[in-house]
Amino acid sequence: MTLNTDKQAKKEQDRKNIATALKVLAFALTVFFAFIYLTWKSNNGA
Repeated sequence: MTLNTDKQAKKEQDRKNIATALKVLAFALTVFFAFIYLTWKSNNGA
């Protein structure tokens, strides 16, 4: 019985880790694209 709940807890932890990783990735991509956009804008003399 304990083994089953341990597996469940691990699954839950993995899900949280994946969600956190996705949030970090989305944030990094947003910053990255914003940086590229601003660089491109300044290079075009806007």
